[in-house]
Amino acid sequence: MKLPHTDLEVPHTRLRITSHRFDVHGSDGDRYIGVLRLNTRRVGRVTVNDALPIHPHSGNVQATPPRSHVSFEPISHRFGWADLHTFTGRCRSQRGRVTPEQVLADLMEEHLVNRMVSKCQARGGALARLRHEGTILYFPLRTCPRTPEERLATVRYLQRVAGRQEWQMWQGARWGPLVAGT
Repeated sequence: MKLPHTDLEVPHTRLRITSHRFDVHGSDGDRYIGVLRLNTRRVGRVTVNDALPIHPHSGNVQATPPRSHVSFEPISHRFGWADLHTFTGRCRSQRGRVTPEQVLADLMEEHLVNRMVSKCQARGGALARLRHEGTILYFPLRTCPRTPEERLATVRYLQRVAGRQEWQMWQGARWGPLVAGT
């Protein structure tokens, strides 16, 4: 199964981050601290420092900087480091094999982007993104462009913001091209 926002292939989606908090200027810099669950059971805490696309205090455009530091603290005897390594061994990405830290960072990113999508949709908007040279820019749209004219106006606006790039828009279950006429 492929996760929609990071394209990480996972053996199942029962291992996921279900909540988080943002710690501004912690001892290791800004960081996200998330609850890792297997099914409904809380099994660990994941900390990702200075590494994710969604900074709660920034403007509209969110960029993914290079990943820095990820840590995992098991809090259950039912899921520990050995289980995380087994899960990771069954995961793949476009980069090929992945490390436990990459898997945890991708699970955090999935959680955060899902929250961003939910917030946009709750306000009647949508989420657009631009993937370019290893960086992802996320751009919350105040309204969801539905007609060809609205999509064309949105594409023109986004291209003024970030150049003539190909933007994508979240379409409920996957990312699709944001182009006029679709």
